Amino acid sequence: MYTYKMIQQTRSFKLAAYIQGKPTADGLAIVLPGKLDTKDYAHMQSHVDFLAERGYLALSFDPPGT
Repeated sequence: MYTYKMIQQTRSFKLAAYIQGKPTADGLAIVLPGKLDTKDYAHMQSHVDFLAERGYLALSFDPPGT
């Protein structure tokens, strides 16, 4: 299993993501944090890990403004 921590810079913000799984996976799962959550909380990362173990490329990110 592959693990990525990515930071994408745009003109107005940085977008950080936690990504697990193979880039060639047949499915993509996006795990979105709730209003007061962040991608760094243990339960958010465990959802991503669980989905990656089942063959998905799974990711979670912190949307801008949260």
